[in-house]
Amino acid sequence: MRVYKRWQRPLAISFDLDDTLYDNGPNMVNAEAVLQTWLAEQHPEFAAMSVADWANYRRQVALQHRHLGDDMTALRRAALHQAFAERGFDSEATTRLAEQGFELFLHHRNQFEVARDIVALMTQLKSRYRLVAITNGNAQPHLIGLDQVFDHVFYPQAGQYRAKPHADLFRLAEQQLAIKPHQGLHLGDHLISDVAGALGAGWHAGWFNPAATPLTGRQRALALPHFEYAQLADLVTVLMA
Repeated sequence: MRVYKRWQRPLAISFDLDDTLYDNGPNMVNAEAVLQTWLAEQHPEFAAMSVADWANYRRQVALQHRHLGDDMTALRRAALHQAFAERGFDSEATTRLAEQGFELFLHHRNQFEVARDIVALMTQLKSRYRLVAITNGNAQPHLIGLDQVFDHVFYPQAGQYRAKPHADLFRLAEQQLAIKPHQGLHLGDHLISDVAGALGAGWHAGWFNPAATPLTGRQRALALPHFEYAQLADLVTVLMA
């Protein structure tokens, strides 16, 4: 654990989920592959589209509907809905198939369990701190072994709460937890959405950096965390001391 700035013990701790408490890459690869196979069965044109093609298509939909850009759940639903509609499916079939496709993706995206040692460490933290999750994605803690860990889980919502690094979800967490910004500590792997987002909201920020990636001068200027850590166990030892 490396400390960059003076920080104080928080009253509440928020965690990013994907790539902070588990490696999310394999989960997304599997979920995208399952969805792609299912889509190919629904329409011949879908069979010619790769996972990368679908990612590009979602980006196009996001440009057309900018209010969806912060809400990955709404964006995925909208992209599937638009894809079916463009290929001549009627309104009922479009809505039904888009929802089936999204639910299939969501199921496989959450088809894993967080490592037991991580859950144990989180449970230890929960004995002293209020814990919440602030995520830009759509992981479901109750499906991946974290159902007893968080008091609240905060997601972006199209037209209502913008994604990190905007302060919306941090402000929502403050309201729910009845804390002031400086009483919150946010932990995450992304220097912009997590670290810069938390700092911009007036929170303390801890950077999860398991690869020991050095900070560049520009990164230090834009998003210098209060500390970085490579192992959750090391941080828990400090927070529980």
